[in-house]
Amino acid sequence: RRFNPWDNRIYTLGELRKLGRQVSWTEAELLQHWEGVCKPLDETGAPPTPPQVKWWRSVSATRSLKHMWTAADAGHIHAISGVAYAVIGAIYLLDVLGHDLARLSGETAEMHFSQSIA
Repeated sequence: RRFNPWDNRIYTLGELRKLGRQVSWTEAELLQHWEGVCKPLDETGAPPTPPQVKWWRSVSATRSLKHMWTAADAGHIHAISGVAYAVIGAIYLLDVLGHDLARLSGETAEMHFSQSIA
């Protein structure tokens, strides 16, 4: 059994032959697809994980969190302030979006936050 990345399904060689007959593959084309494109299943019987996914999982799970939560950052103030600014920014953007949608539909809308940089 092998994983076919073209349709994200698992096939035996016999099942792939049936599929190959439907699309008029020759035996040589079928074997070339089986050997070159289809990937063997891992030891658990699951499709193989692409290398870029393995790399991203290792990087995102370790490095990014270690940089955010360090002993040098007293009270984790950088992470906390980053979350606070992200929440404030999201609220502001939602207010602007609501105002713009109301104006586009012909209604009057009041801004809850000032847009001036005075």
